[in-house]
Amino acid sequence: MSEDALRQIVRRELSPFGKLIRIENMVNAGTPDINYLIRRYPKVEPACGWLELKHEDRWPTRRTTVFRCASLTREQVDWQTHWALAGGRVWTLIQVHRDYLLVDHLTLGALFALQLHPPDLRRMAKVQGVGSLPTAEIVKCLTA
Repeated sequence: MSEDALRQIVRRELSPFGKLIRIENMVNAGTPDINYLIRRYPKVEPACGWLELKHEDRWPTRRTTVFRCASLTREQVDWQTHWALAGGRVWTLIQVHRDYLLVDHLTLGALFALQLHPPDLRRMAKVQGVGSLPTAEIVKCLTA
């Protein structure tokens, strides 16, 4: 599995709820991977926000080892923090092996600071799923 495979899963599962636009921004470092405009219910206003995607092949062997997301950058954490503080929606979907975790900017900052063990990250995730993307719960979070 890879981040590209995760992107395909997200596109397949979330596209029926609205519009997803993949962003490749070389001008503004840290810009999340996907801009979304989705709605939870057919007759309600859609919600707009940003979604970063991260993929890791496996969890650390020991539960006491700090989890490290190798591709996470300071610019991504800063971008999400500033966006969220300005009142915008921004989330990170992390896939580790068969686990899916949706986290907010605060959890992402703690992860970047290398302060989270696997049980901590799981506990702090707003949405968790194993084996398949928990689509309904993710849509609920993205639109709340």
